[in-house]
Order: sequence, then C-alpha cells, then structure tokens
Amino acid sequence: MSNYIKYIVFIALNIAFTHELTIPTLWGNCTLINHSNSLSNEKLIDIIEIEIRKLNHKYHSISKAPFTIIVTNNNNLNVSSSHWKWSLGITYKNPDKIIIKDLALAKISIQRFAKVMHHELNHVMINRTKYVNTIPRWFKEGLAMKTANEISIYHKLKIASNINNRDLFNLNNYNSFIGMNKNEFQFAYSISAGSILLLENLYGPNIIQTIVQSLINGYNFNQAFLNSTLISIDDFNDLFYQEIKNHFFWLKLINLPKNLFVIMPFLLIIGFYIKSYKNRKTIKKWEIEEKIEEELEKLNNIDIN
Repeated sequence: MSNYIKYIVFIALNIAFTHELTIPTLWGNCTLINHSNSLSNEKLIDIIEIEIRKLNHKYHSISKAPFTIIVTNNNNLNVSSSHWKWSLGITYKNPDKIIIKDLALAKISIQRFAKVMHHELNHVMINRTKYVNTIPRWFKEGLAMKTANEISIYHKLKIASNINNRDLFNLNNYNSFIGMNKNEFQFAYSISAGSILLLENLYGPNIIQTIVQSLINGYNFNQAFLNSTLISIDDFNDLFYQEIKNHFFWLKLINLPKNLFVIMPFLLIIGFYIKSYKNRKTIKKWEIEEKIEEELEKLNNIDIN
C-alpha cells in the first residue's frame, strides 16, 4: 500500500471515530463533540446542515460566529440548569453552545432528534440578535416549537384543561421559566405554543416571521412586536386571556367522552330508577284498566240475567 493511500485511510478512520471535529456551516464553524451511542459524526453533520439551511432560508441574514454542539449519552452531565433532567436539549449563549441528548438516552426517534436539533439551533439564531435580552422566554420557546413543528394537540389540551384558571394566563409570568418545577415548565411550554398560534390567528400566518425579521434587523422585542402587529406588547398581554379562551375553550369538549365515562355509573343508576318508575306507572295503569274491564263484565252479566 502506498503512503498516499495509507494517509487517506488514516484520515478516513480519524473522521469516523473521532469524538470532536470542526465543520464549516452557514452560521460559522461548528465544533461537534459526539458522545452518541446511536449517531455517527457523518449523520450528525447531515442533520445539523439540513436544519441550519431551513432556518437560514426562512430568516436569511443570520450573523456568523463559532458555536459548539455536544451530543451526550450521560443524563447526569454537569449542566447548570434544573430543567436538564427532563429536557431533550439546552442552549447557552456567549459562547453559543448546544447540549443535546443522544437517541438512546432520550428514547426518541431520529426524526424527533432532528426536531430537537432544529429547536436548539433556533435558539442560537435568536441569541445572535442585538437585543436578545428583551425577548420574553414564551416567545423564544413558542418560536422554536413552531419552526421545529413541535406544537401538538397535547399543548392545546393542556391550555384548554386550565382555561378557567385566569391566574395561569398572565403572560408576564412566562417572561422567564426560572424556578419552575416540571409541571409548571411543561405548562409554560404549552402557553408558549398557544401564544404563537394566537398571534397567527389574530395577525396572519406570516406574523412570527415578520417579528423575527425585525429582531434580526436590530429592533428590540417591544419595537419589533409593535412594528409587526400595530399594538404594544402590553396591550397584547391585556387581551391575551380572553383571546386564548375564545380560541381554545372548545377543546374542553374533547374531554367529554372521558368525563362521561367517569359519570356513567351514576347515569345508569338514575336511568334505572327512571325506568323503574315508568314501569311501575305502566303496571298500575294496566291494573286499573283490568279492574275496569272486570267491572264492566260484571255489569253486562247482570243485564243479561
């Protein structure tokens, strides 16, 4: 074997088995650290490039800077977030870094993994806007869920099941998710999803893209929101609960079969007593009619004699 061929084989093996490598992307050089038990470097690079292209095509002028993606198979990783135990991925800024769970650790499909990657890359994109610190967490998460196609009927039902508790629908409470337990965190994600869907219902399907493009162009969130919707974020917060209620209340009907199943024994008992009462009335009526016939027959016998 020639030295040239040996060199090519050596490089190929190095790429195949290395845990860290740097790849060029549309957003700058990405340092990939792969501790996955399920995905090769080649497959990960393919997923990263595809999801970046999707976002870049939609939002265009994303600033370039180095970033890191770590794929881990360790759920006990030392991560400075209380949400890590039940999250699939997490993103940091300054410097940009994504930590995402391996397929086997997260117990998800490769299609779901790609959505999580898209979600976290969306955060990287938003974190590079000039006034990222003005963007509320509900908008960041709702946007990432929307572009990753993660919003489901689960999030809508979660909203509908709590729709009568007005205190849960103060949008200002979701500007940050710090200090939330798992249930609160999951409901906050549902609120985030519902907020994005509500904005699209009120202002059209392109409203989110318009707000994001305004953020990329250097406006803070309040300015971007006002420019795009023609109302202030404070005005939107004021109308938020009533509009959410108008759009999601009907989903409570989906729970009707389950509620009927719970009360079915009581309905059966009530039905039994109603049926028994009607049967007793019918039997009583028959007894009266029978007595009348007997009396008439006696009278006829008297007339004949």
